[in-house]
Amino acid sequence: TASASAVIDFTTGISSTYDEYEVHIVAAVPATNNSSLYMRVSEDGGSTFKAGATDYTNIQNIIQGGVNNPSEANDVGINVGATCSSTASDGGWCGKVSIFTPSNATRKKMFKPSMGGHRSGTGMNDLTGTSRYNLTSNAINAIRFLASAGNITSGDFYLYGVKKS
Repeated sequence: TASASAVIDFTTGISSTYDEYEVHIVAAVPATNNSSLYMRVSEDGGSTFKAGATDYTNIQNIIQGGVNNPSEANDVGINVGATCSSTASDGGWCGKVSIFTPSNATRKKMFKPSMGGHRSGTGMNDLTGTSRYNLTSNAINAIRFLASAGNITSGDFYLYGVKKS
């Protein structure tokens, strides 16, 4: 649960137990108006989180006010939530991020965000896409969520493992 939090970290719970994990985000409100929500990964249990300018590639489709804004770019994190209002009554970011085979050490990691929110005074947005961690094929075992500017005022983050069949 966020409470004026600079970051939300999951440093336990991600292992080879599941091939897929989901993080559900409910009513996460940024402290700074029109901030975006990012996710970063760690290969060392959360001692360091990767944040280089080309560590991640995001291909996204962001619909804002009925206008489609597709893009592909390298970034300092996985963009999981488009710009969002800092007014709690607007609802914050709501959605989920799927994480695929985080413990597999033979291929690069893929992520699938699906998140909606309300932009300050300008209507709704919806972000869907696919992202990749570019640096290594090493296992990832921790993740971090942070706003592009300021803290996360409030909201809940839940980590789920998707059962192997």
